[in-house]
Formats: sequence, structure tokens, C-alpha cells
Amino acid sequence: MGSRSAGIYGFAHDRDPGILVPLIPVVLPAIFLVFNLMAFKFPFSVFGPLQRTPFPPDQPLQSARATGGAIGLLRASAPFFSWHIFRQGLGFSSFGIGKGFIPTQYIQRTQKRWFGGFTVWHVSPEVRSPLVIPSASLHQALQQLLGGPSHPS
Repeated sequence: MGSRSAGIYGFAHDRDPGILVPLIPVVLPAIFLVFNLMAFKFPFSVFGPLQRTPFPPDQPLQSARATGGAIGLLRASAPFFSWHIFRQGLGFSSFGIGKGFIPTQYIQRTQKRWFGGFTVWHVSPEVRSPLVIPSASLHQALQQLLGGPSHPS
């Protein structure tokens, strides 16, 4: 590495942070507020007046924890998302963003992705579409829940 390397090391050792360090407590929450708007529609975001649908009280049929994926405009790598299949639908939790739930009646179709995982298109009034889920086993579980091969995929 050169003496003027990029990244945290270069920032901490080559430059005077000045005003940037005191701004971290303000900027970091602002970034997560924007992430929230990227995943949830405005009325159900942290800025909106409506509450999101909570997870069902029963245990998930199947889960994939600490994975990556996408919710609407928000894309992230592991360990940002956890995905859960319930009898009533598909749930997710996202670090710093919160939880969301999509009942089965809102799920329009699913499709396997070329490099693994699958995409879910839905019409939930709360969550932005589509969802990209990196777990093939969750796709199988969701397909069974939606009625097997008769559901478009």
C-alpha cells in the first residue's frame, strides 16, 4: 500500500478529519432513513403515518438469515437481510430498516434467477417490488405455499 492509500486507513492517517467526525452521528441515521424509503412505500416508511403489517405470531416454516438481496430500490449484500416464509406469506427483516411482511394474496409471481435465488413480484401496498432473495430453498418453500407449479414462475 502506498502512503496515500484510499479508504479508512488513508482517511485516518493522511488527513485531518476536521468537521467530518462530528457529522457521523447525523449522517449515518440519515442514510438509514433514505434506505427505509427505498424499501417501503412512503405511507409505511418511517416518515409515513401508517404501521406496517407485523410478522404472524407462529414460527416461520423456513428462514434464511444474514443474507443479501433486494427490496424495491434497496440492494445489499450479506448480512443485511433475513428472509422468512410463514404460512400466511413472506417476511423479511433488514438491519437498520425494520421488518416487512407480504401476505400470499399480494404475491403475483416468482421467477428463478440465472445465478441462483429468485425474484418475487408483488402488489403489497406497504413494500416496494420486486424482492430479490438469494435462497433457492426459500423459493421451493414459497412455491409450495403459493400452490405449487400452478403458480406462475
